[in-house]
Amino acid sequence: MKFRTLLFVLISFIVGSSPAYISAQKVKDLEGEYMYQQPDDESRNVAEKKAVQRAQINALAREFGTIVASRSTMTVTNEKMSHIQIGVNEVKGEWIKDNKAPEITPIIDPSTHKQYLKVKVWFKAREIISQAIDVETHLLRNGVDLKHEDHEFYAGDEMFLYFRAPVDGYLVVYQLGEDNNVYRLLPYSSSHSGAYEIKANEEYTLFYDNFDYCKKKGENPRQVDGIILTADKEIEWNSVCVIFSPNAFTHPQDFDKGKADGNKLGLGNRVLEMPRVLSSDKFQDWLAKSRINDKKMSYTPIDIQIRRK
Repeated sequence: MKFRTLLFVLISFIVGSSPAYISAQKVKDLEGEYMYQQPDDESRNVAEKKAVQRAQINALAREFGTIVASRSTMTVTNEKMSHIQIGVNEVKGEWIKDNKAPEITPIIDPSTHKQYLKVKVWFKAREIISQAIDVETHLLRNGVDLKHEDHEFYAGDEMFLYFRAPVDGYLVVYQLGEDNNVYRLLPYSSSHSGAYEIKANEEYTLFYDNFDYCKKKGENPRQVDGIILTADKEIEWNSVCVIFSPNAFTHPQDFDKGKADGNKLGLGNRVLEMPRVLSSDKFQDWLAKSRINDKKMSYTPIDIQIRRK
């Protein structure tokens, strides 16, 4: 998957922050299995995600027990994406990091011709002792009002993120592509800070370079990266990962892939460039260590679909 950010000008600025120490919880290595029946009208990509997710849930429930909660996940029917509620958080534990890639074996029942996915997972997890900070997030397509919330995008669409938190804190946003790369969307490319500072109960529309809005927020619109999505395939599935904590933290090391590759596109009088990037493995390592050491850190993955026009 490739996509690029609109970079109007690169002007560096620094937002100071001080480190905070949070005692780590005990982390356990878990294993899990699940046999998932894939509906005829569900894509293989989504079926694999759901199968892995349910194998993790089984292992977490067996180790830590259950609670009552849910989260939204993506499903595809006749190439139409929608969101349903499943019991991802109905357990008293949470996934931290895969120890190795899930093992997925497709099986066809010879008597019914039904398609199944047999999944095995190995991962690190911890018991949920205290809840992470509850935040509000909405992905917006080609508009900044909440009525523009969507999870289905087309190549060339602009993407914005509405965000609000009940406490002061720090925010980073990443996009996980199908190319095994992770792209940093926030902090903006012009920033030298470790994370984007958030004020309690304030509404933010990120990736929005409107002059009046930026003036109200005390930002320079030339330092705001707008997001335009692209797709290399007919349909791509990505995840936008929103990570917030009331404790100061710093995003992982990344590099300027666009500058290294000379990969730029023209769009009218604007220049499209690749966001800063790191490998999925390095991102997962950083995320695991960060969550282990910060019980208040919230991690919100949002699945999206990108289609070619």
